[in-house]
Amino acid sequence: MSSDRSLDRRVRRTRRLLQQALLQLLRDEPLEKITVSQITARADVSRQAFYLHFSSKEELLLSHVDDVSAQVRATVLARARAQGIGMRELL
Repeated sequence: MSSDRSLDRRVRRTRRLLQQALLQLLRDEPLEKITVSQITARADVSRQAFYLHFSSKEELLLSHVDDVSAQVRATVLARARAQGIGMRELL
């Protein structure tokens, strides 16, 4: 089980590095002009690792959007629970 947690940690780290690299590149270039090679170089991750996790740079970007959405949802749910109300009432 320890190796599973270690693998999960490595997967999360690699995904996070790739997401951060893409976001940094997006500050200067539109997505259409950014290459997978640029992303992997910025993240210091191999192309093979990139394609192990994502099929495209668009999928990478969507994974970031999904992660942010999940974080927002968790924050809203926690606040609603803390106030003893449903999420709808909080919103």
